[in-house]
Parts: sequence; C-alpha cells; structure tokens
Amino acid sequence: MAVARGSGMSRPTKFTAPVVDAVLTGIRAGLPYRLAAEAAGIHYDTFNEWKQGRFPRGADRQLRTEFSDQLTRAQGQSALRLTAMISTAAKDDWRAAAWLLERRFPKDFARDASLLERLDVLEASLQDAQPQIRRIA
Repeated sequence: MAVARGSGMSRPTKFTAPVVDAVLTGIRAGLPYRLAAEAAGIHYDTFNEWKQGRFPRGADRQLRTEFSDQLTRAQGQSALRLTAMISTAAKDDWRAAAWLLERRFPKDFARDASLLERLDVLEASLQDAQPQIRRIA
C-alpha cells in the first residue's frame, strides 16, 4: 500500500481507486468539484493537487496516468446527461430551451442585465429631456 510523504510513520494515501471512483461518480452526477471531493472523503485542496498532477509519493502509476483523462471524461458525461435532461424538459417548457440557448450561445441569446439597466437609464433620461427637446424643435 502506498503511503503519504512525511517523516517517521506515514499514513496511507487517499489516492486510491475507490476514492478516485467516488470523486468521479460525484462529478458525473453534476456535483461541483468541492462537493464531489467531500462526498469521497477528501479535502478540496487534496483534489486540486491531484487535478494539477501532484500526487502522493508511491501513488499507483496507472491511476495517476489515467486520472486527468477520467476527470475530463466525467465532466463531459455530466454535461451531456444534464443537457439531455434540459432538452427533454424543453419539449414541454420553452423556458428550458431558452435557458440552454442563453448559456450555449451567449453572444447570440444571453440577456445582458447590465446592458438592459443602461438602456432603462437612457430611456428615463430621454423621457426627462422630452420637454426641452420639444422647445428646441
């Protein structure tokens, strides 16, 4: 069994197939990384170290090699599953389709709240200026 770094007595590493599988299962389910790590019994900082390729000394070589690809695949699987759910919901509720369009194609469909606020201010300013505009015209 691999052990974590340190002097004297070292504790066993948490970078094991069951823990990695638990993290990836959480990510596939749609959990944010922090919650997937917590559900697997590891600290979020530990997960981030693994994500950055910093594994404990003695960690299984094959598990280390496959971790990044498995993480990328789990993210994609989660997005695919959740997007399919939204697409299914869009058949009965147009808002699901609108939500998906806003996020998938933001340049074309996203509502820019700050732009809408600026337009409201501009419209109010124009309404306030109407009497002066009429006098000039």
